[in-house]
Amino acid sequence: MALTLTTARSAPASAELVGIGVFSDRDRPSVLDGAALDSRGFEGKLGSTMIVDSDKGLRAAIGLGPVDQCSPATLRKAAASFARAARRHKAVATTLI
Repeated sequence: MALTLTTARSAPASAELVGIGVFSDRDRPSVLDGAALDSRGFEGKLGSTMIVDSDKGLRAAIGLGPVDQCSPATLRKAAASFARAARRHKAVATTLI
């Protein structure tokens, strides 16, 4: 299977799943249903992911841990967690850099 990477200002309509980073000590991004995440125990811990349905399609909350501990290593770990969660989707997008 070929892998294609592109950059864009927003997720393309073709993305089946969009991953959005969530810090454990910050408010949840408004595009995620915070109540759904809370009810399922998502805390934003580094390496955790949770897929939830939204009015804009499937979204994956990607745990980034505390904002003051964010580093290239933590972003790599978060991206790996998202990759595992997204493995069954053909087209994905993420807000992670």
